[in-house]
Amino acid sequence: MHRISYVAQDRALHRRHARRGHARHGLLPPDAAAGVALVLNAYFTREHGWPNFRLALAAAVLFAAALVLWWIVVHPVNVELAKWVNGPVPSDWVRWRARWEWGHAFNTLCSLRALPHLSGRSLRKARLRRGVDL
Repeated sequence: MHRISYVAQDRALHRRHARRGHARHGLLPPDAAAGVALVLNAYFTREHGWPNFRLALAAAVLFAAALVLWWIVVHPVNVELAKWVNGPVPSDWVRWRARWEWGHAFNTLCSLRALPHLSGRSLRKARLRRGVDL
C-alpha cells in the first residue's frame, strides 16, 4: 500500500479518537476504577490475612504500571494527533505512530501480565475455603 493511503487511514482513525475525547480526557473512568479496585483488593487481602497478598499486590502494581505507561507514552501522542485532525500531517508522523503502537503494546503486556496474578490469588482463596491447599 502506498504511504499516502496509510496517512489517510491514520488520519481517519485519529479523527475518531479525537471525537471520542481520548485526546482531551486521557484515561477513561473504567481504567481508573479498575486500578482503584485492584489496590483495594490488595489492601483487604493483607488486612484480613488472606493468602496470596503478594499476588494481589503484583496485580495492582502491574496494572498501575500499565496506566502510568499509558500516561507517559500514549496520551501525549493522542494529544499531538488531535492537532492533526484538520491540519497537515508532519513529516515525522511515522515516529509518532510507532510510539503510539509500542505504548499500546506494552500497556497491553502489563495488563495481561497482571491477570494471572489476580486469578491465581482468587483461585487459591477458593481452594482454601474448600480445605484444599497447594
